[in-house]
Amino acid sequence: MPTENKIRELRDEIDSLDDKIVELLEKRSLISKNIGEIKQSTGKEVLDSQREKEIIDRLSLKTKILNKVSLHLIFKNIFKISRKIQS
Repeated sequence: MPTENKIRELRDEIDSLDDKIVELLEKRSLISKNIGEIKQSTGKEVLDSQREKEIIDRLSLKTKILNKVSLHLIFKNIFKISRKIQS
């Protein structure tokens, strides 16, 4: 298979994965919104640093390629957006 065709094929695969990531982020955002409503009604703080640390620790055990620093960089923004949704 010529190089350009292989690159195109792999990029198509990445595009498909990106679509799934966006779909999952949308679902995550809806759940975060629900959590935010519960937190507001019970007077809980939006920021839960311990929970965020637990997520990174748990995910770092699942990955074979990404290290903990990389996961933190990715999820730092996901957490930030989730907190904004919860507020």
